[in-house]
Amino acid sequence: MRAPEVLAGGEAFRLAREEISTGARFTLSGDVDAASAEMILRALEEKAGEGEAAEFLLEEAEITDGPAAARMVDAARLLLARFRRVRLVRAPQALAHSLYRVGMLRPGSRIEMVEPREEEGRAN
Repeated sequence: MRAPEVLAGGEAFRLAREEISTGARFTLSGDVDAASAEMILRALEEKAGEGEAAEFLLEEAEITDGPAAARMVDAARLLLARFRRVRLVRAPQALAHSLYRVGMLRPGSRIEMVEPREEEGRAN
């Protein structure tokens, strides 16, 4: 099995892609602001590939602002255009809420939200 290919990254985040039997698995980690989200979207446009299914692992990712969440919705749309099914695993609440608000999580949708994260409290 090949090591994941890093598609985009900087000091604060990393996006990697690996082949799986049904398509591709993407792993995003770190803090994603609007500029980072734009880099992620461009990388997916160039290198997402296509197939039956895409799995996007988001447990280690934090969406830091509204514009970043909007660009990540665009990234989910791009994956839906290239893959028959998309699973978002442990998505940050900001992304899950944005996808819900734009109607992408309706019953029968080709996108599946798996265990979205709750907003974590912060100590004062």
